[in-house]
Amino acid sequence: MRINKPKVVFFEFLSTGVEVIFRVFALLVILMTPVVAGSSERSTIDLIFELGESRLELANYILRSSADFVAENPNISDRQGYLGLKGILNDSEQFRSILAVDENGQLMFDSYNWIPFLGGADLSARTYFQETTNKQGKGLSIGGIVVGKQSGEVFIPLTMPVPNVSGRNQKVMVLTALPSAFLPEQDFCAFCGVSMALDGNVIASSRPMSDVNEAVISKLHFDGQYGATNLKVRGMDVAVHWRKSSATSVVYLYYRATPIGAE
Repeated sequence: MRINKPKVVFFEFLSTGVEVIFRVFALLVILMTPVVAGSSERSTIDLIFELGESRLELANYILRSSADFVAENPNISDRQGYLGLKGILNDSEQFRSILAVDENGQLMFDSYNWIPFLGGADLSARTYFQETTNKQGKGLSIGGIVVGKQSGEVFIPLTMPVPNVSGRNQKVMVLTALPSAFLPEQDFCAFCGVSMALDGNVIASSRPMSDVNEAVISKLHFDGQYGATNLKVRGMDVAVHWRKSSATSVVYLYYRATPIGAE
């Protein structure tokens, strides 16, 4: 009798919301599994990279759906706009809210609040709005950390224009994400850290109050898509592994420091 062995297939995920969500869930299961002895630091940074990229893929899907919704429904009420964006966000645990901002930088709809706080309605001075409203093409942009006018929370703004004919003075969709949304929840070790950087600036870190993040990044040149090195930071030996996204230029870093005097 011929016995067919089970075949392991690695799924190719298409650009659909369900598949992206499934991929994020699978990676979360892996990352929540304790790191076993002998597991390599290269494997660790690969998992960190895949988690962050999967979250950005999910953000891209949400923003595209939101931009389509706003473009196709130009005359809806505040209530309809709120409900439409809330339905797209679908109680996501990674992202707090979707904001629809008009071409003048005024908040139109907010998936978190049906009636937004009017004192926080003018977003025209926000860098993430100014850099997106005239952006060509329907692409994802990642802004620097800001403090929300309404929530008072620190978040990373992920933005996308709602394309018009001229490509100028466009409406902007904003997806707000806590920095922790892109990082694994577990602590790998007492002297380990995970960071996410863009254009030389830290935008998320498992140790946000540590100056080791900036010290490590300032000593590295991110040429290529992967690198590993050993550095001296404040007298400590620090082993660093990093991966760079070809899609967004985001750099994911994993470092392990050896305390002074430790063997």
